[in-house]
Amino acid sequence: MIETQAEKRARKKAEEAAAKAAAAAQADGQEIIVLSRKDLQSLIDSSIQKGIQQEMAALAPSLSTALVVPSSIVALSPKADEEEEEAPFAPVLSSYRYVKVDFAAVPQIKEKDNIKE
Repeated sequence: MIETQAEKRARKKAEEAAAKAAAAAQADGQEIIVLSRKDLQSLIDSSIQKGIQQEMAALAPSLSTALVVPSSIVALSPKADEEEEEAPFAPVLSSYRYVKVDFAAVPQIKEKDNIKE
């Protein structure tokens, strides 16, 4: 990837600002960690992914014990209304399955009042 002059100036300015911040923090006896935007985005993405995995793991016991109720078969009527254009009749089967989830089993969701079952 080729960097433009403006990108080089912006990168150099960001590096200088980070170096100044690190020097100031060291002078105060504090520790500072400097991350690039790419590294910061990777850290955020991995944190989000980890959170999703933890929430799914917390839901797993509730999902594994949930009663699975198959939906009823839905069929179209072979008679079309006189005003409507007549289409060939074909039965439609629903492939949806409904699962009851016990949200109270998940610690992160217990305090959420806006979740409806």
